[in-house]
Amino acid sequence: MAREEASARRAEGADALLYLHQDFRVTESMWENENVVFDEVSAEWKEFCTSVLKFKVQDDLDLLVAAA
Repeated sequence: MAREEASARRAEGADALLYLHQDFRVTESMWENENVVFDEVSAEWKEFCTSVLKFKVQDDLDLLVAAA
């Protein structure tokens, strides 16, 4: 799907669900390379994601502690 089509579809509803991936790209799909919405990753974007959104890539140890 073209980005223009994806943007038009997102504009239809404010409750769109987007996914932030470990490489800091944003997609409409849970799959990293499908329906990419944003891929212009910069230091400022990474800082926003980590400080404002509190985004953190989970590692295996984080998942083990959460399960305990």
